[in-house]
Amino acid sequence: MNTLSTLLLRQFKYQLLLLVLVSAVINVLMLAPTIYMLQIFDRVMISKSEVTLLVISLIVIGFYGVQGFGEYLRNRITSAVSIRIDQVLSPPIVAALMTDKLSISRRNPLQAFSDLASVRQWLTGSGLHGFLDGPWTPIYLAVMFMLHPALGWLAVVFLCFLALLTWLSSRLSRDLSDASIEEERDLNAFIHSKLRNAEVLEAHGMVPQLKRRWWKRQVQFLLTQAKAEDIEERMTATTKQVRYLLNSLAIAAGAILAIEGEITMGAMIAAGLLMGRTTAPLDALMSGWKGFHMARSALSRLESLLEENRPWQQGHALPDFSGGIRLKGIHASALAADDEPEKVILRDLNLTLPQGKVTVVMGPSGAGKSTLGKLLVGIWPKYSGDLFLGVHALKDLNRAALGREVGYVPQQVELFRGTVAENISRLGSPDSDRVIRAAMAVGIHDFILRLPNGYDTVIGEQGGHLSGGQRQRIALARALYGDPKLLVLDEPNASLDEAGEQALLRAVRAASDAGATVVLISHRPTVLAIAEYVVLLKKGERLFEGTREAFQNNLQRQLQTQPLGNK
Repeated sequence: MNTLSTLLLRQFKYQLLLLVLVSAVINVLMLAPTIYMLQIFDRVMISKSEVTLLVISLIVIGFYGVQGFGEYLRNRITSAVSIRIDQVLSPPIVAALMTDKLSISRRNPLQAFSDLASVRQWLTGSGLHGFLDGPWTPIYLAVMFMLHPALGWLAVVFLCFLALLTWLSSRLSRDLSDASIEEERDLNAFIHSKLRNAEVLEAHGMVPQLKRRWWKRQVQFLLTQAKAEDIEERMTATTKQVRYLLNSLAIAAGAILAIEGEITMGAMIAAGLLMGRTTAPLDALMSGWKGFHMARSALSRLESLLEENRPWQQGHALPDFSGGIRLKGIHASALAADDEPEKVILRDLNLTLPQGKVTVVMGPSGAGKSTLGKLLVGIWPKYSGDLFLGVHALKDLNRAALGREVGYVPQQVELFRGTVAENISRLGSPDSDRVIRAAMAVGIHDFILRLPNGYDTVIGEQGGHLSGGQRQRIALARALYGDPKLLVLDEPNASLDEAGEQALLRAVRAASDAGATVVLISHRPTVLAIAEYVVLLKKGERLFEGTREAFQNNLQRQLQTQPLGNK
């Protein structure tokens, strides 16, 4: 399978080819100062011709102009490519993060965008230019040999010495740098996870304890980072001084050769300039190696994220729920922790839920009711067995098409920044008639009209100033929007008062009468009043499945046979 880097190279091959060509022009023109010095000392100084000086100076100025334009063009290309890579990768990254979140992953969702930024920064920085200029080092070496073989071999020795320093720097700092990056990523994930529970932390006075834990990890991160940076700074300073020394040694070697008549004075000055140009790509590679390493690691993590969370796009466009819902040998599990085995939630579950009926799922806490609800709407990632929604298997359905035919209310209701109408219409373009019909179905229409701007009232994340019951009823209206064929409601009456619960039961009954298959998960026995089918779960296993009458008869028999105990 092609890696992400290979796919990007294939998609941007023409831009890469243009970068190579522009870099070739830039590097050829880098020889202009060397040739200029040769002409000045070996031609102009001897002939003392001001016209010759003017002509070659104008030519060199033209070369500098072309070189400057080439640098500008190369920067524009890399900037355009980085923006285009962001446009190409951002949508699948967002989709992958959504899928990754459903898998109860412990990844920090912000890390993926930080990784994408690392790739962009490397593309627009000097590190990429070092890779593009590096292949021209042999050309500069060839010119050094043309000036004099001794200068060429001296340049080879200098390059080998710089390469050794570069390798040594990478070897000494790589492990510490990797550890520093990993600790920083874990620290960010630690803070991100705790900030989601800021209310609990403040209410229980846990902030001081959290700060102590954070600071302990922060100190460890700072120490590791300081060690890595100390090694890098020492090696960078050493390499910088070595480069200055090498340039001076090159001029000294050229002076010796000029004194002995082996080369001209112009060649001596040119040798010093050319030595700096020969070693510049290697120096750029060394200074940009850390950025390249970070970008490569970031690209690897992005590739892993996209590979593990492929978008659910293929399948039948129109789900058909005729025949009800069938589960055969369903096992569902979730990761309990990074170092613990999988936790089994549903065990060998076999169910048949009738089409167009209201099925109430009951059971004690931890029975697997919520997992079953998530499984039915296709958002529980870890399961085995067969699940059929009508005539089609769940895995064969298109995600977007299924979503339009499903209404879902989770235990923890989430509303989004936008108007009330946009929240009910699932953040799409609101259809006024459908929005009002859904709101009226759950008895919240009059309340919405009393808001400052009615249905156009903007609410913040989490529902803003709305109460828990109001948020839950808006979420129920969202589930009913568009007359979905499958309704899965997980504890939809948890925050409702008596009037709200009655509105809920009427809305569920109306949806069922309209042909929707309703699965209502609840602890409250009041919902049995509208139940046509009942499922009872305990510890992930089915205890009962059947009609409401059969459930009530079975419950009555259990009560009659249960011993009363000693008086």
